[in-house]
Order: sequence, then structure tokens, then C-alpha cells
Amino acid sequence: MTDSVCDASRLNAAIDRLSRDKLVSITKSICEKSSATRELFLDSLFVDESEVPNSGATHTPGASTTDNNEIEREITSAAKTINLKRSRELEKYDLCVNCKEEFDVTDNTPKSCSYHPEESHEDEELDLYDPNFRNASEGENKKQFPEAFIHPCCNRHGDETPCTTGWHQGSNFEATKRRIANGRAIHSAN
Repeated sequence: MTDSVCDASRLNAAIDRLSRDKLVSITKSICEKSSATRELFLDSLFVDESEVPNSGATHTPGASTTDNNEIEREITSAAKTINLKRSRELEKYDLCVNCKEEFDVTDNTPKSCSYHPEESHEDEELDLYDPNFRNASEGENKKQFPEAFIHPCCNRHGDETPCTTGWHQGSNFEATKRRIANGRAIHSAN
């Protein structure tokens, strides 16, 4: 085994053992000291808006898909014309507010997320006589006993397939939609 393979293996093992807080602290410190490392992290954690599927897009009533594609091309052209900086402005990873999963914004599709639009509640008709259920909090119970909770949106229990599929929507979702809308407003003013 070569020294570099051995060093990489030791490093990976040490990283795996670190606490989250210590790893964050070391990462920030290294990024402050090394511009090359900082650039690697920026490239890994941020993306240009053009790399993100347009999850906030809406179909204009009465307009064909071709018309909407033409509008998007005009917006992109206008943004380039007025030299808007579009480099690495969005975080690449986000936490979906619907399914609570972390996702890569560049891989988001209209079928990426499965969720229930309404919060579940305890199914009163279900007889669950587990003492652990009665002694735990509702949040703990939803994780441990999903079959004991029902979603009013579809009357499915927590252990069944979610009833809604759509785009992941993270904390940056609304900001992205506003940025796209602002791009259209800038284009309209010109």
C-alpha cells in the first residue's frame, strides 16, 4: 500500500470519528487559510442558477410551451446583456420542507419529492397497546409507530406511500422563485 493511499485511509477514518462541531470548525479554519481549498468548497457547495431546474416556473395561461421557452431564452439573454453576476449564488444542497430530506438542487425534478400535504394525527380507531407508544412523545411515536398515525389528506397511515409527488422545496425555494421573477421584471423594464 502506498503512503498516499495509507494517508487517505487514515484521514478518512479520522474524519469519520470527528464530531460535527469539530469538523465544521476545522473546515472553516482551513478555508480561511487556503484560497484553493476555499474555491474547492465553493465549487462543491454552490451552483449557478442556470444549473438548477426551474421548479418555480409557471405555465403562462394561453401560451404554448414554445412561447414559455422563448420567454426563458429572452430572460437569460437580458440577464447576460446587463451583466448580472450569476456565478455560484445558490447553495447546492438544501433540506426539503415537505419530505424533510436533504437534496441536491441540481437533481430536483417534478417527481423528486413524495410527501403528505397535511400533518398526520393519531388514528383513534387503531388499537395499539404498546406501552412504549403511550409513554413517548408524539414526535417519537410518529417515527417509531408510523402505522398509528393517519394523514387526513388521503386517509393513509404514516407507513404507507405518501399521496403527493412534486419538486423538493427547500428553504431557498421562495428566494429562487423571487430571483426568477425579478429577472422577468428587469427584462420587462428594458
